[in-house]
Amino acid sequence: MCIEEMSELTKELCKFSRCVGDKEKTEVVINNIREEIADVLNMVEQIQVYFGEKEIEDIREFKINRTMSKIKR
Repeated sequence: MCIEEMSELTKELCKFSRCVGDKEKTEVVINNIREEIADVLNMVEQIQVYFGEKEIEDIREFKINRTMSKIKR
């Protein structure tokens, strides 16, 4: 289900790049993107529990610190 939700978000993001210049379509697509982001975030939280919240949080922290050290160079 997570892959399905991510696919739906991807589809809406692709639509966004095609509707530039059409204000009415853009508003609809933006609302759809917001809804799909919410769905993806909900699914990510669920799979995070399944695969280990602590371990994932540790990896995120490591990657954030690594990026910050590169930026500070």
